[in-house]
Amino acid sequence: MSNVGNIVVLKGAMETPPKKAVDFYNGTGAEVLLRGGYAVCYDQDYGTASAVDYTRAHRVLKPATANLKHFAGVLAPEMDGLVVPNGKSQKVEILEASAPGALCEVWTDQSVTLDTTRLYVENGSFALTNKPDSPNNESKCVAVAMQTVDRSSNNGVCQAKLVGLERTEILPDVSAPAESRAATALPTAAIWDNFDLEAMRKDPLNGVLLEVDFKRHGEAPDNTFTDAAESQGISGLGVIGEYAGLGTTDNQGFELQFLGNAITLSGAGKWALEARVKQSVITDARAGYFIGLGTKATLAGDQIADAGTLVDAHCIGFQVKEADGDKIDVVYIETGSSQNEHAADWATQAADAYNTVGLYYNGVTIQMYLDGVAVGTAISAADIAAADFPTGEVCIPSIYEKNAHADDFTVTLDWLRVAQIGS
Repeated sequence: MSNVGNIVVLKGAMETPPKKAVDFYNGTGAEVLLRGGYAVCYDQDYGTASAVDYTRAHRVLKPATANLKHFAGVLAPEMDGLVVPNGKSQKVEILEASAPGALCEVWTDQSVTLDTTRLYVENGSFALTNKPDSPNNESKCVAVAMQTVDRSSNNGVCQAKLVGLERTEILPDVSAPAESRAATALPTAAIWDNFDLEAMRKDPLNGVLLEVDFKRHGEAPDNTFTDAAESQGISGLGVIGEYAGLGTTDNQGFELQFLGNAITLSGAGKWALEARVKQSVITDARAGYFIGLGTKATLAGDQIADAGTLVDAHCIGFQVKEADGDKIDVVYIETGSSQNEHAADWATQAADAYNTVGLYYNGVTIQMYLDGVAVGTAISAADIAAADFPTGEVCIPSIYEKNAHADDFTVTLDWLRVAQIGS
């Protein structure tokens, strides 16, 4: 054991996080019984806003909406059992989130899995939870469970790795930039918590990752086709960019693919696709389109036939058929087999209103997500092994549209994320 100022390091910094002496303030209206592993946050707005106040560096509180992004650490085990009256402060020691890789025990209200479950501070709770608390991205991932524990019937501690103060600002939170977007307009936590996106961003060889928000021209797809009277491209560059495809002539369309983002549909690592998409008009016999994963192709305007049927090629995704303009179906095709309508009328959309649609393959089944919620019966292991599923095939992010009328029809994409863990 060694002492450096107020910090006491036990067992070496790489085994146990360093300690720090702080003041815990209780302003809850009742006395508080503290437990080892409780999460606390700094009271960063304490005192007069215009004044220098170093109290903000060692005054901690129960997590609340205003301080979620100022995670301080967890109470040291020796603090277990301390009682703090309402309106009083208590000297305590915390284990700081400043030694990435160091292990400690944290209090949680969730069942957790070794080296998988990510833990977040939660508004109004000392317990770490397994979902971000705030749609505005104030709650950061602060720990990763390093023990498998069933907490379905009682709260308590589990061993965890604190990720470090400097990393709480850059960990792979699931949201896209939140400007002007509601919570349901952001990528779905239940999907993207399963991927270490930050590691994938840093290492291009660590699986497949495509993230496009269409705020820059360089985010445009690299394989496109438009018929003579059609158009497509990035529009509205800035806070929220969009990619729009416009159809104006019967039996003409546009197509796009993102090359270099090959996803193996089964038998490899976990994968996911999610996008925020809308259509301009809800009218039958106006147009049809597909968004999902499709076979790499020399695009020529025939990925959807004039009759509205998808080309006979490996694919999986979401289809709006020209004969049923207000419904989204979940479909897949194995070349040479009939198209499988896994979930007909899976969702009902409105004109010029965005929906987020997603697929998540966990290595066994493929679940569909609509606006952040799992919807419909997953594509099962038996389905994936069947003759009409593109089992083990390689596909890339694809969007196809074909007009069925001379009136204008626009498909607009706000963002797209596709990933597969390296196997």
